[in-house]
Amino acid sequence: MAIVQPVKVPLILSTICRYIALLAGIMQLALSGWILGTLFLHRQNREALDLKAALIGLVIVSVIRAVLRYLEQYAGHYVAFKSLAYLRTLVFDRLEPQAPAATDGKKSGDLIARVTRDVDRVEVFFAHTIAPVTTAVLIPITVVAIFWNQLPPPLLIIMASSFLILGLVVPNIGAKQGSRDAKVIREQRGLVAQHLVDSMQGIGEVLGFRATQARQDELESATAGVSAGLQRLGYRLANRRTVSALSRVVAMALFIAYGIHWFLNESHNAEAAWNSGALGALLVGLLSMFATWPALLEIEEAAADLDQAFVSAERLFSIIDAEPVVPNRADNPALNLTELKSRAGIRFQNVKFTYPGRLNAAVDDVTFEVAPGSFTGIVGASGSGKSTIAALALQFWLPDSGTIEVAGVDIRDFSGRQLRNLVTIVSQRTYLFNDTLAANLRLANPHATDDQLWHVCQQVLLDDWLGDRSGLQRFMGEGGEEVSGGQRQRIALARALLRETPIIVLDEITSQLDSATEAGILQTVAKISEHKTIISIAHRIKTVSMADQILVMDRGQILEQGAPAQLLATPGSMFNSLSLRDI
Repeated sequence: MAIVQPVKVPLILSTICRYIALLAGIMQLALSGWILGTLFLHRQNREALDLKAALIGLVIVSVIRAVLRYLEQYAGHYVAFKSLAYLRTLVFDRLEPQAPAATDGKKSGDLIARVTRDVDRVEVFFAHTIAPVTTAVLIPITVVAIFWNQLPPPLLIIMASSFLILGLVVPNIGAKQGSRDAKVIREQRGLVAQHLVDSMQGIGEVLGFRATQARQDELESATAGVSAGLQRLGYRLANRRTVSALSRVVAMALFIAYGIHWFLNESHNAEAAWNSGALGALLVGLLSMFATWPALLEIEEAAADLDQAFVSAERLFSIIDAEPVVPNRADNPALNLTELKSRAGIRFQNVKFTYPGRLNAAVDDVTFEVAPGSFTGIVGASGSGKSTIAALALQFWLPDSGTIEVAGVDIRDFSGRQLRNLVTIVSQRTYLFNDTLAANLRLANPHATDDQLWHVCQQVLLDDWLGDRSGLQRFMGEGGEEVSGGQRQRIALARALLRETPIIVLDEITSQLDSATEAGILQTVAKISEHKTIISIAHRIKTVSMADQILVMDRGQILEQGAPAQLLATPGSMFNSLSLRDI
């Protein structure tokens, strides 16, 4: 409900229009019955009925109802779709500060299902619940109040009981079981979405290893769970509709049976009964009760979808309400970024960090310093903690203990935006959007000119591949499927150069390059290191051969530290063994 605050005026308008339109619909049927009844009873004296005036009144009521129904639908769906837009934005705004902690290792297909299908499911609540539930309470109360002094208590009890059964009892039949089934369905649909994403992204491996049938069997198993849940919901919906239909038939039969007994007791003939008001009240009351039921039946119709809407909302709010691993701080006004850029170094002091759910520390008691304007290489085997250092320096995670300083300031004192104005990472797993190269590069600098884009492409040796500047409009394909791994790495480096931050962290930027291209990229790195602080994470020693200092890591700890020449001259050093294997 808090989400609809910005659109509360059209929501109130929709509810008011629906309330009056429903009353107009009841009046339509009641007035029609009154006209027919009067014509029947006054067939000998039809001048007693002003038929023209009655028909004009019926037309006016019908037009009012039609206009109000249109306004109700328009305003209601405006509220629904605006609210869904707010909800999608809210989910992304809350998810973004949690990344990458909230997304690394998570099922991307399930996350996509939550942000798309689950959001769409919540539309039922906004468009078909708030106003209908409000009017489903007000309309029966209004109708009972109108006939309070017109009908005897037994008929009022029959009328009110039918309203309570349809509006309260029927929608709650199997409600708890329906909620459980809806939760299973949404979870299974998340698994189906994840399975489809995996199958499409890994289609080459599926075909190459002849795993088509196995993947299809797994998909059928997942969809069977959805089908079974939907079938159970269908059974409960059928039960509700059966009880609803029977209760209406019984209510109508009881109302007519007692009503006939009542108005005949008022007089010995129908004419006298009508003149006494009994027959008119009975006929109009019966038709009004009949016309009120649709307002209550919408609650029953929405009940099955509402179960899934609430489950979808629960899945969404599990993201929205999650606390970020790194608090999303506002900018620190005490920090002068221009001044900090001039002394942008990094210092780790006794840093220890363990990923959630793991027993062993990814980095343990790590201490080192990167001077402003220097080049530091970090080498070691896979899993030694190199990339974790980069993630900690970017504030993707906060250390369990120890301190990390950038430009002499604890990273806890920076907002994420301020820190990333000082530090840029070139990841080995760079994502490319399904857009042009120019658009992908401008992710780093939205205001970059074509001249600037072409310049950085020349720096990272992409110009031969692109041919000329028209190559900036080349599409990268979904996830960058139109480029090779080496081209992807060079595009990542080009992005970093466009950011113009004083510190650049390079994570395995040459792992997928051929020797000639690697040599050219290393020359580019050497050139930019003359005026930037560089941290290069690498497996191959030659990637960091021009570094001012080397950190050799193993099992989360720094085992050796020093200049390359110094480490090479040390007998039995791990750096020596790494250089021999060139891993």
